[in-house]
Amino acid sequence: MSDEQPFDKAQARTPPKGAAPAAVNYLDLVEHYVQDNVDAIFNIGSLPEDLDEDDVGRRVGTSTRLQRAEQHGESVRLWFKSGPILSEGVAADPTGVEDDFDLTGKSTLQDFRAVIRTKKGARRAIVAVETRGRACPANALLRALKSCSDVPWRLRLHDHIADVAAVRAFVDKGTVEHLELTEWSFDDDGHKVTRLNSLVSRVAVTEQRKSKTRLKNWIRVGKVSAPDKWKKEATAVKDQFFSTKVDIPFNDVSMTVSSGNQVRTLRPSTDYRHFTYYLADKIVEDSTFFSQAGGTLDLMIDGVQDAKQSK
Repeated sequence: MSDEQPFDKAQARTPPKGAAPAAVNYLDLVEHYVQDNVDAIFNIGSLPEDLDEDDVGRRVGTSTRLQRAEQHGESVRLWFKSGPILSEGVAADPTGVEDDFDLTGKSTLQDFRAVIRTKKGARRAIVAVETRGRACPANALLRALKSCSDVPWRLRLHDHIADVAAVRAFVDKGTVEHLELTEWSFDDDGHKVTRLNSLVSRVAVTEQRKSKTRLKNWIRVGKVSAPDKWKKEATAVKDQFFSTKVDIPFNDVSMTVSSGNQVRTLRPSTDYRHFTYYLADKIVEDSTFFSQAGGTLDLMIDGVQDAKQSK
């Protein structure tokens, strides 16, 4: 049996001499697992009884509570809570009316939503997870789904494949507004210090294809940390896009892309393995979240089937 199975015809692992069980639609199982484990707590890391003096002041684990699941075609929508297990602290009433509540070894949970999207015959699915600030409970959610399964399904998280696919989809759908060449001074450790010169140019409609080709090459190569390689790329872009000679030793380059209400500035030094979409500065309605997430996943689902995991 291959390592990756179609989501709509998944089979549990069996001993070599055992008979293979009937294939099932894994999305059906996800909905079933969540419904059977509503309000159950699944933990990663240390539990309260495991804490010691060295844990003081640290986040020592994560708790996840599944709440609801609904299947919609080839997607499952999920509602759940997740948050850190705290090593110490108190919850204080700002009004001073109620007494403090000790948070040592307790979890502080927030509401999250997610959607698992696949398609008929696909061996991979994409998980879109709501984030709040830096909190992204994708791994905690998948660990909870595996823990509540009555079969040891091997859901394997391919880190960053969907993130890279999301950047590609964003570039394909968007418009390259302008590119910028910059000359920086650097300290002895290779960190940027002062912007010495910059040159900004709008990207014409006739130059969209070649600018996107350049961008996709940055995405394919991945994050480049060496300043000498930034300089090499800046020189190549200057020669490709500017017919007038510019006698400035630029050592960095960026392109700004817009799509809808999203605007991103991308560079050779961008970490394309971490990509999030901004929805709003407040909690959006379910209809907005699932519509936006679903539309993005539809653009990406084909591209992740054979993609290799980023290093």
